[in-house]
Amino acid sequence: MTWADSSKTSFWNVDSNLNTFYHYDATTGVILEAVTLREEPHTVCHGAKLIDGYMYFCDDVGWLCRVKWA
Repeated sequence: MTWADSSKTSFWNVDSNLNTFYHYDATTGVILEAVTLREEPHTVCHGAKLIDGYMYFCDDVGWLCRVKWA
């Protein structure tokens, strides 16, 4: 889970079972968007941190991954 912006009005949370990051409105809980990672190479996402336009997360076998977030 990571804040999407410095004002902390929305955040990202990852569903490890679906390999999907969900962007939530922090006030209402409404999902604003969803980003699903492709199947191959298979990555089971855990944890997340948005830093300077990149989403950092680890997978279930120890890899640290970085994806450009636009």
